[in-house]
Amino acid sequence: MISKQITQYRYDALTKEQAKLNEDLEFYLDEQRKARDKGDLSENEEYSTASQNVQQSRQRLIQIADELADVEILEVDMGPRIGLGCKVEIVETDENHNPLTQPRQFYLDEKGDTVINKVLGTNSVLGKAILNGTSGNYKIQTEMGTLYYNVRKIIEE
Repeated sequence: MISKQITQYRYDALTKEQAKLNEDLEFYLDEQRKARDKGDLSENEEYSTASQNVQQSRQRLIQIADELADVEILEVDMGPRIGLGCKVEIVETDENHNPLTQPRQFYLDEKGDTVINKVLGTNSVLGKAILNGTSGNYKIQTEMGTLYYNVRKIIEE
């Protein structure tokens, strides 16, 4: 069977989410039992809410199990190339490469979530530009104009 490749960062995030969902599911099942013991289920909002939470948790657990089935963890390229799973430091600059923002660190992955999880997706304009590139300055064309970034690959031991 062909395995799917994912980054260590994504694998860790999914297993962490899976553990939290299992805890939540136990809580929701307990809430569901308590609400069922109160009697008439047709007008029991607590039971309805708990049942919905149980269903959503189970669905997400199935999705995670599917995503984690037969996976192979990608080895991070220790050379200069920026690839999936690499950690990068990004600074927005002006066209003369003078910093405009404080440095921010992200992991490069297929699915991004820069705000909450500090993951830069390869489907983003910047992610596409730096994938397979090296540390340096990048000029990015967007609908809102031209943006400039200094990107530095961080080698983690």
